[in-house]
Amino acid sequence: MSGQRYPSLLSVLCLFLVISLSACGKAASSLKYTPPSTADEDGEILYSAEEFKKYGALQREFRAKLTEDEDDQAEDMRFGKDEMDEDDVKQKLEKASVADDLSLLSDEDEELDLDLEVDLGVSLDDYLTQSMQSPETREDKTEEVTDVHALSSAFKDAPPPENTFPIETTGYISSEMGYRIEKQSTENPRYPGFGKDPGLVKWRQTVDLRMQYQYKNGGRSVAEVRGFVDNAYDLKGKENFDPDVLKAYSQELDVNEFWKGGSFYDFADLSIGRQIVVWGTADATAVTDIINPRDYREFFLTPVTEARLPVTMAKMDLYPSTDSSVTLILIGELRFNKMAPPGADFSVIPRELVESDLIYFKGEEFPDQKFQNWEMGGRYKQDIPNGSVSLVAAQVYDDMPHLEYDGVVKDPRGVQKHSFALRHERVEIAGFAASYVSGSFVYKLESAYTRGQRKLLKPDVILERIALTIPGYNPEVSVKKGNIGTSLGFDYTGFANTQVLFEMSSQYIWNYDNTLASSQRADQFILTFNRSVMRETMNLGYFLVFSGANGNFHRVQAAYRLKDNLELKIGVAIYDIAKDQGVFFNIREQDRAFAILKYSY
Repeated sequence: MSGQRYPSLLSVLCLFLVISLSACGKAASSLKYTPPSTADEDGEILYSAEEFKKYGALQREFRAKLTEDEDDQAEDMRFGKDEMDEDDVKQKLEKASVADDLSLLSDEDEELDLDLEVDLGVSLDDYLTQSMQSPETREDKTEEVTDVHALSSAFKDAPPPENTFPIETTGYISSEMGYRIEKQSTENPRYPGFGKDPGLVKWRQTVDLRMQYQYKNGGRSVAEVRGFVDNAYDLKGKENFDPDVLKAYSQELDVNEFWKGGSFYDFADLSIGRQIVVWGTADATAVTDIINPRDYREFFLTPVTEARLPVTMAKMDLYPSTDSSVTLILIGELRFNKMAPPGADFSVIPRELVESDLIYFKGEEFPDQKFQNWEMGGRYKQDIPNGSVSLVAAQVYDDMPHLEYDGVVKDPRGVQKHSFALRHERVEIAGFAASYVSGSFVYKLESAYTRGQRKLLKPDVILERIALTIPGYNPEVSVKKGNIGTSLGFDYTGFANTQVLFEMSSQYIWNYDNTLASSQRADQFILTFNRSVMRETMNLGYFLVFSGANGNFHRVQAAYRLKDNLELKIGVAIYDIAKDQGVFFNIREQDRAFAILKYSY
């Protein structure tokens, strides 16, 4: 990627910042509001449907005129939690029979209903149903509003409706399109894939279904299934793609989570099954978040929250005190990072290695799923004023594979070649994580030492060792080293409707020598900027990964909420790979524009 592309990138970023700043609302005069309420002699709170309609209109007006400086207090101001100026909006509302006024409600009151449910824990329909069951609600009552806490207290004190269906169902349906905007410099003559020209490279339909059952004793069971079909491969013709690429990208159906958990005694929780465990404090550069592997089939395009892959485990949480916990984990399912197969757009394995006349690449191999190979880990977490400190230790397999040489063998066609394979090494990890909250900042720090991690040798060293190979002896092309990983960063939320995240990480190889292909120290910087505009119906985001010699990555996107559960996201992803030696050199031409339509339920 040439340097001529930087001006266009800077122009996009400048335009993005201008739009963000201009979208800020103008300062408006402070508008305060006291919600209406009335009560009978027994303290029963009465509301008519007409009252709710008027309250909803005033509530929407109140929110629309919040100034940027008031946004920080908005959550506490809702439903009279802060001092309010009654003279601006005081209403004398006549209380009518709820049963007689239900016809006054319309679809426009769905927003009010949702606000009541979120803020007060009960929906408008549930409360009206409960009110109609009481004879006192048939009486006409009139009272001028003076108590700003009456409405909030009434709903909080109202008995919650009985849950007749204990299974909670959530999930989403999405359709995602990706358009490659850069021409490819090379093409596989056997499997041309999407070809060299720009064009559609992704049209994925995804369905996610998550069900949770809550037991009366506080325990719960969770089951989540996720699957997708990518129609772009059908449009291009599946015969144009390598079988491994089709297996990884054309379709998938997976059990994402499947576990049951609960408490026993007063100081312990136990959960068993396929689940996700998040350790550490960093978001994108965590070095102690070591339990779950990641999905790296599309580098930097998959959000961190969706990239974690669940594994089957037994997890016990012990609580020796009210401000500390101990977590013990035994993992029985060996699962590793999902990597792009050779020949795929996002593969970091050079195509020349796979298609060479002298090399037979056997692919990725995994350890046996037997008890001796099970993984284990533990964490101690201590809460401190305004933060927490954690100590972690684990004995696991490295989720990232390393290259091994298997000598001279015959490939499937009977031709003798040098054989290589990707395998996983067992490693030991120990480290700590800490976080501290100060004002609008959340500071985060992590560090961990990994023993036994394999590092690849330089290509000329590998060729030299292979040339001296004798029968029965296979030289190492990667060697075990110690590695120190450190991450430092912060979250900042001091600007209204804005979140800024900055993290920097460093990987340092212990006992380094000049035969290694990688440098002794590798640094990475990550910046995330998100801002909500247009009354929080649109979110503007920018994501930067700066990796020095390995290149940089930029993602600019905008997400617009079409309806409460329907969102449209559009954006562009740019891979700035500067040097041939970079790990991500093979994906330097994968710049693409994308659009995602997502319905959540």
